[in-house]
Amino acid sequence: MKKLICVLSIFDVFIAVKCMAAFDLILNNEIFITVYETKKVPYSLISLDDIKITWSTENTEIATITSKGTLKGQNVGKTKITASANGVFKNFIVFVKESIPCLDINYNSNTIFGFDPLSEYLIGNKIYLSDSDGKINIQNEWLGKTVEISKKNSIEECSSDKVSLFIEHTHNFFLFKTVTPTCLEKGYDSYKCICGETKEANYKSSLNHHLSNFLYDDKTHYQKCLRDNCDYTTAKNYHTFDNSCDNTCDICGFKRTVEHKFDNKCDSDCNICEYKRTVYHEFDNDCDEICNNCKLKRTVLHTFDNDCDTVCNICNSKRVAIHNFDNECDETCNICGYKRKTEHKYENLCDDTCNICQQKRNIVHSISKIYSMDETSHFFECKICSKIFNKEDHIFDNSCDTTCNICKFKRNVTHSFADEYFYNAKFHYNVCTVCKKKFNKTPHTYDDKYDSVCNICGFTRKLKANAVTSNNFGSYNKANKKSDNKVSEKEFYYNKNKINYPIVFIGVFTVIVLLVLLFVFKECKKGCKNHIGKKQN
Repeated sequence: MKKLICVLSIFDVFIAVKCMAAFDLILNNEIFITVYETKKVPYSLISLDDIKITWSTENTEIATITSKGTLKGQNVGKTKITASANGVFKNFIVFVKESIPCLDINYNSNTIFGFDPLSEYLIGNKIYLSDSDGKINIQNEWLGKTVEISKKNSIEECSSDKVSLFIEHTHNFFLFKTVTPTCLEKGYDSYKCICGETKEANYKSSLNHHLSNFLYDDKTHYQKCLRDNCDYTTAKNYHTFDNSCDNTCDICGFKRTVEHKFDNKCDSDCNICEYKRTVYHEFDNDCDEICNNCKLKRTVLHTFDNDCDTVCNICNSKRVAIHNFDNECDETCNICGYKRKTEHKYENLCDDTCNICQQKRNIVHSISKIYSMDETSHFFECKICSKIFNKEDHIFDNSCDTTCNICKFKRNVTHSFADEYFYNAKFHYNVCTVCKKKFNKTPHTYDDKYDSVCNICGFTRKLKANAVTSNNFGSYNKANKKSDNKVSEKEFYYNKNKINYPIVFIGVFTVIVLLVLLFVFKECKKGCKNHIGKKQN
């Protein structure tokens, strides 16, 4: 882009300023065209430089535009066209209308609809009449071309008196004929379009001659084509043999009569060719091993009455017989009835079935006298085969009994306890509701030495009277656990299982102690007198 230099003088100081030349792109807001119509987009460009304008369309199915700004209508509708140059973007709307709003082309039936029924129309230099439905049949020469259609006088319902209409055409070929291939010429399918265009496809190679099997006479052979309307025959050639003994033609399979040459009656190989014949050697009898002519020695099979027979019926040759038994335990030969002694095989002393013949036998197990046991039952086992006998469930007295009454098996049990505690003067404990055994024996727990009720089981213990009535401590009350009233010595009681028992007073206990001491003193005194008397004597 060209640039202008503007010079300003301010206080005798020159300042150089770069100024851009003016630039603008001016377009119409709307453009109207018809389907298949082409039109150059009008625009104004203000610029001192050569600017390239880039054109684009929002929907190419409605309208297309070339790089030079030429519009072409494709289908009825509207779309936006954008022009960009030097970073400036401008756009406008193009409206595409039908070239003749009243016309419609039906390519399936090759007709143009939309004309006034039974009206005259001028197409080229010919006049066409529309039928009662308002349609004109498309002619083959219009296909793929633009034709000019107009009414003889005017087209009132259309945009102008003369309209150019492009008649689209895609060849729709149908099978016209099929050429069958012959021995020498190719075959193909011929297709034809309604416009008169033809094409060939599906070429098939020539069949070539279908020759018969060889035909022959005593000297020559040849072949003949088997296809209809073909008289082709190959040249006749003489038969070909490998040698004078060969009786079959190598080409056609013709058979001739030949005579082979052998050294003697027992010779099986022809001296000329590789032909082998079947020969029969001469022997004195079926057991004779040496041929009388060529001295060939053969292996013979003697004849016996059966597989157990030891003497050949022809030559009296003897052999060792092999008897046939079903298995190792079978005592009788299946052929001659020969008897032998056998011994059955068992896994162990307790196995009652022979491993070979499956014969059963009576056995006596060696049963242990000591119980074997598992988690649920006790039983006896054979010492040899470990077979189980007399299996019974463990027997316990109750659900808490841990030892089986029969085999003394020990098990783990879970006792069932009541919700309440049992207790005595020193301890509280749980008692199983089934076996009545005591568990979890624990000393009573009190808040302090003045607390009479166990915190765990509720047992009430006996306290000394002065512990409660002493003037030094006053009445005892802890969290309303006991009454706040003072009690005398005779009012303490012992409570167990909610049954009240009378409490022995401290005075009575003192009297009993004194009596016991007096009795002990008297006895000691008697003992001392007796000791002194014995010493004096």
